[in-house]
Amino acid sequence: MCRRKGMEMKIETNKTALGWMGQVRMEVIESGHAYLDHSWQYQNACAPFSRLYFVRKGEGILDIGARRVVLRPRHAYLIPAGLNYDYHCESHMEKWYFHINIRMPDGFDLFQGCHTCYQKDVSEQEMRWIEADYEQSSLDRVYFLQGELMRTMGDMIRLAGLAGKEVRSYSPLVRDVFAYVEKTMSSRLNVAELAETLNISPSTLAKRFKKETEMSIGAYLDQILFNQACRLLLTTDLTVGQISDRLGFCDQFYFSRYFKRHQQGTPTGYRSRMKGLRQRPQT
Repeated sequence: MCRRKGMEMKIETNKTALGWMGQVRMEVIESGHAYLDHSWQYQNACAPFSRLYFVRKGEGILDIGARRVVLRPRHAYLIPAGLNYDYHCESHMEKWYFHINIRMPDGFDLFQGCHTCYQKDVSEQEMRWIEADYEQSSLDRVYFLQGELMRTMGDMIRLAGLAGKEVRSYSPLVRDVFAYVEKTMSSRLNVAELAETLNISPSTLAKRFKKETEMSIGAYLDQILFNQACRLLLTTDLTVGQISDRLGFCDQFYFSRYFKRHQQGTPTGYRSRMKGLRQRPQT
């Protein structure tokens, strides 16, 4: 044993923190520096990722049910994944935006299920750091920017009341389900295929999955599939037909019918409205 000045060497570990770092990952899906005018408007917006805004100048407006949130300069705003809201700009607004997933082991976003927008003050110095680091492409500045985003997301986690959320412990079997679904997501995937792949009976798999996750495998597969469909529509240039094929639908008609059940609109309409009125950087 190593001793120093009469003290025994002591090592302590934070297993909870290590558990979170090993199971949760932050993904920045898209970002930009936007100059907006009155054409920035949309009703019933919803995305499979969370939106983080740093407002520099001007104002924008979010309507979340009966609540109105005014986006003001020198503030950061977090709009949770899956939240339905309307937005518009009456005059102009300048902001940096980041589309982010805090992906949990089950594939869902940490903020999924939150029902409001969260906001915090941002100092002038912090705004300058965001601006300076975003305009650079060197690896050190990319990591500086990532650190600033992670610190802001940490504040948003606290504001959302998620700081005390426990690291859920899943059995190896359920973790294998998560991994297989992420790797082979398809509309054709079902309990029977999962059970055969994992060498277990369908009934046993269904019971154990429901007990650990508190949702059925069918509901889980459906929600992950829909999230992936939205993500592909908003973050890729694949045609609706190509997305339909990638997700295992027999044809584009059935994909559109499936999408309408969840979004009350066609995949093409959803994409054109969301992307057509998306934040447009100055050219």
